Amino acid sequence: MGRVKQNKKSTFIDMTAMSDVTVLLLTFFMLTSTFLAKEPYQANTPPSVSQEEMPMNNVAQVLVNPQGKVWITMTNDTTQEASNEKMRLELLENMIKEYAQQTGNTVNFTPEQKLAFSKLGAFGVPFKELPTFLSASPEEQDQWISGKLEETGRHTGIPVHYLTEAEKERISASKYQKGLTEYQMWIMAISHTSNDALKKAISKGVGFSLKADQSTRFETVHMIMDNMQTIGKNKFTLVTALKQEES
Repeated sequence: MGRVKQNKKSTFIDMTAMSDVTVLLLTFFMLTSTFLAKEPYQANTPPSVSQEEMPMNNVAQVLVNPQGKVWITMTNDTTQEASNEKMRLELLENMIKEYAQQTGNTVNFTPEQKLAFSKLGAFGVPFKELPTFLSASPEEQDQWISGKLEETGRHTGIPVHYLTEAEKERISASKYQKGLTEYQMWIMAISHTSNDALKKAISKGVGFSLKADQSTRFETVHMIMDNMQTIGKNKFTLVTALKQEES
C-alpha cells in the first residue's frame, strides 16, 4: 500500500508589517531624541553622590578646561516659540548690544554669519574674532575652537580673568555694571532672553551650569563663579559624575 503524499507547506513569513513597525519606531526615536552638542573639550567631571539629573533644555552650560579656557553651550525648548536657532540669534543680538555698551566698539555680522551662529553647539572665541570664526569652514572651526590654531592667532576660549577687589566694587557700584569681562557680557546676554522657560530656570538656579574637569584647579573654578556672582548670578549648578559605591 503506497504512502499518502503530504502537501508541503510554505515556510514563507511576510515581514512587511514588521518592517513598517521598525521604520516607524526608528523615525519616532530620531525625531524625539535630543542630540548632545559637540564639546571643544571632553571634561572628566569630579564624582559626587548627587543623583539629580541635569536638564537637557533651557540651560546654558559653561565648560572650563584645566588651562582656564571657557566655552558656552546654550540649549532651549524645541518649540517653535523658543527653538535653539531663534534663541541663539537673539543671544547674538543681545551680545552685540552688550559689547557695544561695555567697550564702545561695534562688531558687525553678516546675515550668513548670524545664521551660522544659530547652528552652533558650543561657542567660545574672543568676540571681535567671532565673525571670522563663523565664516570659516566646519573643519577649521573645529580646529579653532579646540585650540589647535592658537599659534596662528586664532584664539579659543571666552576672555575672562580674576577680578580685583577694585573691579568688583566698580561693577557693583555701577548702575549699568560697567567694566565687565567678556564672559560676564555673555552671561548678561543670556539672562536677557525672551524665553520664559529659560528665565524661570535661571531664577531657580538650574539655568546656568558649570562643567569643569576634575583636574582643573579650584582657583580657576572660583574665578568663573566669582565672575558670575559679581553680576548677581548667584544660583547655578555644578556638573558631576555619579560616584560609584565602593565594593
